[in-house]
Amino acid sequence: ALALGVQRMAHQNAIVKRLSSGETLGSTNIICTDKTGTITTSEMTVREAWAGDDHYTVTGREHSLKGTLKPAPHAIPPHSPEALAWLLRCAVLCNNGIPPQPHRHRAGLGDPLDEALLVLAMKGGMDPDEERQRWPRIREFSFDASRRLMSTQHKNAEGEFLFVKGGPAEVLSRCSHEMRNG
Repeated sequence: ALALGVQRMAHQNAIVKRLSSGETLGSTNIICTDKTGTITTSEMTVREAWAGDDHYTVTGREHSLKGTLKPAPHAIPPHSPEALAWLLRCAVLCNNGIPPQPHRHRAGLGDPLDEALLVLAMKGGMDPDEERQRWPRIREFSFDASRRLMSTQHKNAEGEFLFVKGGPAEVLSRCSHEMRNG
């Protein structure tokens, strides 16, 4: 049935690379798009970040390594650099992208979300290669449509940790603790 649906879509000049995409599209009620280039150029950019109670803005465009991660205007001064470090660590470790290099046209290689998160971490002063070496990956739980999140398990001298990225509702529903004031 999926193959027939994809074939019918192809006759209307819609190409689907994966049959599962056709299934997802078939159960879609609303499609929201934008005109910023995210869809057409497959690029994403992190503009704001929250770590604990701290709010940050990210400067720079698309995959450029030029830019910074700084406290948002009118934000209470950051009081938890530890929370920001954990956020950036998660952005690097729960990520299958290749870290950006200044000489490449694109910042990194991989999924656009992974690229954007690696650029965020680097603008925040984190070296992805060094962080990945300090926190070796033990196991990966790939993104799954039913779980709507990705998880990676890492181990170092401090112990074993699970880093997660995904839909906020799914991630928060699985949390039992939150970091506040360090």
